[in-house]
Amino acid sequence: MSTSRTDLPAVRASAIDELPTLWEGFAKLVGAGLGVAAFGVNIMDLPPDYSTHAHDEAESGQQELYVALRGAGAVVIGEEQHALDADHLVVVDAGTSRVLRSGADGLRVSVRQGRGVQTLDVARVINCTGPEQHPGRSSNPLLQGLIGDDLARLDSLNLGLAVDAESRVIAPNGSAHASLFAVGSLTRGTRWEITAIPEMREQANAVVRKVLHDHAEQAVAGVRNGASQGADTGADGDAVTIAAWAAGLQFQSTSASR
Repeated sequence: MSTSRTDLPAVRASAIDELPTLWEGFAKLVGAGLGVAAFGVNIMDLPPDYSTHAHDEAESGQQELYVALRGAGAVVIGEEQHALDADHLVVVDAGTSRVLRSGADGLRVSVRQGRGVQTLDVARVINCTGPEQHPGRSSNPLLQGLIGDDLARLDSLNLGLAVDAESRVIAPNGSAHASLFAVGSLTRGTRWEITAIPEMREQANAVVRKVLHDHAEQAVAGVRNGASQGADTGADGDAVTIAAWAAGLQFQSTSASR
């Protein structure tokens, strides 16, 4: 269906599953599919027991209304969970961090944005969405090798590589690699919003702390093993110091002034 404002009929209709999609069908673009101009609206299909990454719409300034179309779940604000099902609606103002969480049967939710669609007259459009969305179809030799050699598997939404809570890559057998990590857009199927610098910096912080902590623990174990055999290397304190430093490590954004 064309969405040009000049040739649309006064009444448009579509099956939800026939709307344009993003992320292998995770999001259905209602506004684009039906040519909605007065407000923004999309539909998301969350698999069972799934939580999105937190977002607050602070930059967009838009208010969001959540309406459950199928299944049930909740909108989580801090420690509070607001039910989202056939009998409950939730609206969240811009600047308030929220997480969408589905129940055991999954959740199809309509998200309506209060600021609506804006039309811009521009000279150029640059696609900054990154590489091929489906890692299994990527021509990147590293991804091909990881997946082809059964070192990594796709996440449940086919948006990236499956990772655990510490960003360790998960193998097809379900085990997490001890020293293989994925960061950034490759982890969007697990972390959801991971394309902006603040989210990626936070993730990189956690990965670096994890790597340094693990190396420090290995050093301590090696020193203690040597000590048990009568050797005194004197490095035990150094390893503990490194572990403590790694636990408090934080990346800082830098800016250059002229």
